[in-house]
Amino acid sequence: MKRFLKYTGVVLGVIVLLVVLLPILLVTFVNPNQLKPLIINQVKTSTGRELTIDGDLSWTIYPSLGVKIGHMELSNPPNFTQKTFAEIERATISVKLIPLLHHQIESDGITLDGMKLYLIKQANGKNNWEMGTASSHPVSESVSASSSTPTPAAFGLAVSNITVSNAAVSWQNEQTQQVFDITQFELQAKNIELLKPFPFKMSFQFTGRNPAVSGSILLTSNVTVDLADQLYTLNDLRLAAKDQQGEKHFDTAITGDVVTNLNRQTMTITNLTGHVANLTLTGAVDISKLLTQPYTVGHLLIQPFDAKEWLRATGQDAAALQTLKNVGGHVNFSAGTTLQSVNLQGDMSVEEIRASNVQVSSVKVRTQMTNGILTLAPMTAAFYQGTLQGETKIDLNHPVPQIRTDANLANVQIEPLMVDVAKRSKLTLAGTGNINLQVSTSGTDADAIIRNLNGTGHVSLTNGALKGIDIPYLIDNATSLLKHQAPTHANTNQTPFGSLTGSMNIHNGVVANNDLLLDTSLTQTQGHGQIDLVQQQINYQLETIWKQNPDITIPISISGNLSNPSMKVDASEVVRKMARERLEKVKSEIQEQGIGPGLRLRRREILNNLLNR
Repeated sequence: MKRFLKYTGVVLGVIVLLVVLLPILLVTFVNPNQLKPLIINQVKTSTGRELTIDGDLSWTIYPSLGVKIGHMELSNPPNFTQKTFAEIERATISVKLIPLLHHQIESDGITLDGMKLYLIKQANGKNNWEMGTASSHPVSESVSASSSTPTPAAFGLAVSNITVSNAAVSWQNEQTQQVFDITQFELQAKNIELLKPFPFKMSFQFTGRNPAVSGSILLTSNVTVDLADQLYTLNDLRLAAKDQQGEKHFDTAITGDVVTNLNRQTMTITNLTGHVANLTLTGAVDISKLLTQPYTVGHLLIQPFDAKEWLRATGQDAAALQTLKNVGGHVNFSAGTTLQSVNLQGDMSVEEIRASNVQVSSVKVRTQMTNGILTLAPMTAAFYQGTLQGETKIDLNHPVPQIRTDANLANVQIEPLMVDVAKRSKLTLAGTGNINLQVSTSGTDADAIIRNLNGTGHVSLTNGALKGIDIPYLIDNATSLLKHQAPTHANTNQTPFGSLTGSMNIHNGVVANNDLLLDTSLTQTQGHGQIDLVQQQINYQLETIWKQNPDITIPISISGNLSNPSMKVDASEVVRKMARERLEKVKSEIQEQGIGPGLRLRRREILNNLLNR
């Protein structure tokens, strides 16, 4: 027994001695630079690329056995101007000794420092990241047959830590002239063990041209890897992103759980919550055909938020939009890789909208999108004590959105609407109105939308007033001046009416009307002319008749700046009217008196009376 214990102690001592001496002997008698040709040849065989190792290889002993590698470069294919595909300043790979005795490779860590990757897509469509092989000779049947049957690996592999620091990626697309650079790339994965969660952290800065963008990404998660089933799970994923595009800037925060199955090419995102400024989205997303032709299906709930504040917070404040309060709703969607593949259905609501001083409240909209066309229908809202019903279609298949709207306004109070539309306008309307519009336009800003406005419409107002002009007063004043009499009608600066109707044709922001009919207790007025919404000009003619004397038409012109137009009566028509009346009176007197002595004196008297002298 003593001898057994003695021999056992000797064996154990030898083993311990070997474990201690093996790294020392390895470092002392084996030059790792002898591995360079083997590594270079293996890379050439696998990729068809040239690997250059500039720096020396050296051993590390403490705390684990490892190899340090200096600067390395992997070449591009020969038809690329840029010679380097990838390079690394320094790399360290370390392994634990004891597991090697059990045919297990357990790495204490892999560290990469100063890695740079140059991705290029040429104008002819070729890229530099597709790897070939050094030889194009066909594989022999024996090799092919043997490789078709999986064999157990001689060694297991486990990496406890991975650290990537000071890395960079450059992406250049010569077809689109796009350039995208990732810098300050950092990656840390600790305590890595298959089938068990381990912490993961990644961060980087990015810039781009065409379009010009810049920003940063920070991602953390607890990751579980199942290599056998190609299953990758990211629990408690947290993504923080900053994106700057000119004046626009977006601070985004996303949380959720992600499961990716590469065997099935699927990705499932659950417990999804996203924040962009004051906008909050929740929902779930499923992606199929992940590696070939991604197809996404999802549901999103939009928490009510102030959209005006969101625009301001993201640096894209629209001055014409004063209020867009409590926007919310839900959306179901599916999408492939093109705009035309997007399908969307949902319901949205808005508590209050105020744009270009026009107010709408209690908006409810059904949203649908298919074939690149967004449809908002039906759409209902409260509008100036009346109602708005309509539908809008936005065609997104063009560089500039094409918009078509059909709207019906019922029992709308026109005066407060006119005050909001043209606060300083000298000429406004009052009354209860019904308005129908069928218009189309295109553009991304208010000026372009007005400039490209086309369509038709009809207006019907009752029990209202044309404010800013008193038609009976203008006629009475002109007549009184010619008669050298004081006006009999006081200027009320408005023309009350029982009804006002008219249709409109709109062409490139110019509204034309030829059938205005305005009916008052004293007069009846017809109108025709144009209102140029682009230049804010009006050129309009009114033709008014007195109901007591309907044979005479008196023109009134309205012209000039839309906010302060000039309004005047055509006095020559009043003169002609009075002359005709007096001539008829002269004819009657001459016929009654006949021709005789004193006619010359009588003619002079008649002329004086005609001239009102």
